[in-house]
Amino acid sequence: MITNIHDRRTNLHLWRTIDAVAEATWHDNHNPDVDGSHDNADPSASIASGDIYAVRTAISVADAVTWAHAFADEITLYLYDAGSYDTDEG
Repeated sequence: MITNIHDRRTNLHLWRTIDAVAEATWHDNHNPDVDGSHDNADPSASIASGDIYAVRTAISVADAVTWAHAFADEITLYLYDAGSYDTDEG
């Protein structure tokens, strides 16, 4: 389930092909300015077989939202310009 979306595209009008990252929302709850608390987060929560995040490249915005919404865990969806997400950085 999507709990938050961060749109990091430089051109917000390009929607057919983007990169998308679904990250467990609890992962950044150490920040004091977020809803929830890292202390109350379930550290065993995962979005894909124990992973903290999952990546899809060359996907449309609509497909990214559908894909991310299908996760059982609460996730934050990050949108990037196509080809700009560096999977090595994670």
